[in-house]
Amino acid sequence: MGIREVADKIWLVSFMDYDLGFFDEEQVRLEPAPNPFETKVLPMCPVCTFVNMVGTAG
Repeated sequence: MGIREVADKIWLVSFMDYDLGFFDEEQVRLEPAPNPFETKVLPMCPVCTFVNMVGTAG
């Protein structure tokens, strides 16, 4: 377990190689750090175009 001051009165709380959260000394509040195990998902294309092909009956 470790703590390190990253800004004035803002402390990073870590365990081994993982950052657990940020402690705000003035607000006396702990904010969680991003989850290092969270699945990274790429955003889908916001605009998709489809070509409609119309056939003729014979």
